[in-house]
Order: sequence, then C-alpha cells, then structure tokens
Amino acid sequence: MKKVTLTLILFSFLALSAMAQERYAIIDSTDFEELSLSEAVRIGLENNYNLKIEDNYRAIASNNVTLGNAGFLPTVDGNASMLWSNEDVEQQFVSGDSQSRDGARSNTINASVDAEWIIFDGLGMFKRYDQLQQQELTATYNWKNSVETTLYQIAEAYYNLRYSAEQLRVLKETMAISRARIRIASDKYDVGKTSKTELLTAETDYNADSSAYINQLNRVQQAAIDINLLLGQSTDHQYYASDSINEISLYSYESLREEVLKNNSMLKQAESNKASTTYNVDIVRSERFPRITAFGSYGYSRLESQAGFLLSNQSTGFNYGLRATIPIFNGLNINRREQNAKIEQNNAELSYQQIKLEVIADFDRTYSSYQRALGLIELEMDNTSIANENIAIAFDRYKLGRSTFLELREAQKNLEDARLRLLDAAFAAKILEIRLKRLSGNILEERESIN
Repeated sequence: MKKVTLTLILFSFLALSAMAQERYAIIDSTDFEELSLSEAVRIGLENNYNLKIEDNYRAIASNNVTLGNAGFLPTVDGNASMLWSNEDVEQQFVSGDSQSRDGARSNTINASVDAEWIIFDGLGMFKRYDQLQQQELTATYNWKNSVETTLYQIAEAYYNLRYSAEQLRVLKETMAISRARIRIASDKYDVGKTSKTELLTAETDYNADSSAYINQLNRVQQAAIDINLLLGQSTDHQYYASDSINEISLYSYESLREEVLKNNSMLKQAESNKASTTYNVDIVRSERFPRITAFGSYGYSRLESQAGFLLSNQSTGFNYGLRATIPIFNGLNINRREQNAKIEQNNAELSYQQIKLEVIADFDRTYSSYQRALGLIELEMDNTSIANENIAIAFDRYKLGRSTFLELREAQKNLEDARLRLLDAAFAAKILEIRLKRLSGNILEERESIN
C-alpha cells in the first residue's frame, strides 16, 4: 500500500512539474495579443451586453418624446358594427292599425370615422411634453452613468491584468536569482567549500519561488478571463496589456472637486429626476381647469326590417361639435394627487442632496487615498533602489564566501518584497486615478467619443 501511495505521489509531482513547464512556455510565448486600453474600451463599448440593454432603454425614452404621447394630437377611430335580429313583433299604431308578425327579421349596419381633439386641458399637454423631454434627458444620464461605470470596470480589469503580469515578472526574476544561487551552492559543494545542507536549502527556496510563480500565473489567467467578460467576448482571447501602470496623472483637489459637482453623471441623473417630479405637480394642477374637446364623425347607417313603419332606412353624413368638461367635485382626488406629487418632488430634492453628499464623500475618500498612494510610490521607489543595491552586494559577498546563504536569501526576499510593494502602490494609485476621472465625469480620453 505504501508503494502504491508513493507511486501516486511521484506521478502527481511529475504531472504538476509538466504543467508548470507548459504554463511557463505559454506565458513566455508570443501567442499573446497586445492590447491597449483604448482598444479595450472600443471593444467593450461595442460588445458589452449591459451597455446594449441601457442603450435600448435610452431609445425607448427617446421614442416617447412625441406630441401624440403628450396629448397634443387628435385621435381618430374607425368603428363598424352589424346587428341581426329575429323577433316576434306585435305593433299597435296611432291610426288604429295593428301588425303582428312572427320571426320578423331586421338588419342594422353602422359605420363611422370618429375624431376627437382636446383643444385645452389647462396646459397639461405642454407640461407632459416637457416632462417627456426631461425623462429622455434622465435616460441619457443613466446611460452615460452605465457607460462610465463599464469604462471604469474595463480600465480596472485592464490594469489588473498588467499588474498581475508585472508581479509575475518580479517572481520570475526571483526564480532566476534562486537558480543562480543553486549553481553557486552546487559549485561550492563540488569543491567542498560548503555543506550539502546549503545546496538543499537553495533548492528548497527555488521550489518555494516556483510555487509562488505558479500561483501568480493562475492570477494572470483569472485576470484575462475577467477582462474578456467585460469586453463581451469568449475567454479564448489571450491578451497582454501594453499600457503601463506607472503613468499616473496629478490633480488639483479644488479644480477636480468643481468638475465632480459639474459633470458627475450620478448627480446629473438625480438632478434630472428632481426636475421631472416638478412637472408632476403642474400636470395634476392642470386638471382643475375646464377641458375643451372638439369632436366630429362621418357615419353611415342602414336599417332593414320586416316589421314597423319603415322597411329600410339609410343615412350618411357629418356630425361635429364642441364639448366642455368642468371639474366640480371628484372626491377630492385632485387635492390628494397634488399633495402626493409635492411629496414626491420633496423626496427627489432630498435624494439629490443625499447623492450629492455621497458623491463628495466618495471623492474626498478617493482623493485622500490617491495622495497617500503617490507618497507610497516615492517611498517604495527608494526602498527598491536600496534593495537592488543590497542584493548586488550580497551576491558578490556570497560568491566570495564572505556571507551566508541566509543573508543572501534575506536580501533576495527584501528585493522581491520591495518590488511587489512598489507594484501595489502603483496599481492602487492608477485605480484611484481612474476612479477620480469616473467621479469627475471625465473617465478616460475615449469618453469624448461617446454620443
């Protein structure tokens, strides 16, 4: 049983080693397609399904802005009916004559074209049209908000892909140092200048570095899946993010805060919602005024009967007139609806103020974190420079036998940690920069092409 278990463990180890070598070959190959952020944004705007849904909602709001939907235009209906009857009839006429008939049949045909046009409704139709235009504007802001959110997600996923690849590069360089250390330890052991323990420790450290590399490779692959999902395409695409995370813009707090208050799409959407509720109050108030309606119809009517004064009767012609409807009392429903409309208007104002407060708080938090990230970049650049110098010295001392492998390993890990911390700071600053652009309504240069 022990032999079988040992065989399975050995087989699993060889399989994992083969997988690792295959993955190394993949990540180092030229099969990866270079992808810029602007190209990623273009693909995402074309393919992202959520954006297509939001664009459809915007189209619906645009289609609703018509004079007919606001009540300006007349309505014209065509009506037609046919009635057949079979009745037993007993009739007594004024002249004294009478008529009795069983199963008397009659046919009635009616057809008409009826038109109705509201001429005056207390200016409600004008307010409804203004409200429809405002709702279209709200839908546009909602669409832009969705676009900017998607752009932010694409940019975040894009730079995460580059960040993960840079981490992988750091770990690969750590492995290279570990391999060099194994060669030095092996040479020393061959000539009897060191113990086998030092060689085995070097090999163990190399294996640990290889394990970290494999785990990071998985993170790179996961990042590639994430960005493909946002771009609305299959995960078969293998991309290399060409734009650097080290190019970070500097912003003034005051000027950027003004842009947030001026351009933030969430604020614009809340402000548009507030304006839309104002029209609700005016629309309800318009119902207190008389409604004047012009109507007219052109009709055709024919009656055929086997009993009565007339055997047939046919008429055609126009009917037209004016109708005035004056609201006198409707159970105080207009008062109730006006009160509710005012409450909704107040809620929209409160919602706007709350969203404004949240947006400014989000901006202040983001800008503060952004400033700290910039400070960390400067600090970690100094640390990385020191760690680079330290590893070079430690390597030379180790080759000359003037330091132990523990000192070299510590210098090696210090360099790795410093590089990774620098990447962490740069990635954090880049994401915070993009978030600031998102909050200020100026996310990415590609936003200018959004219609």
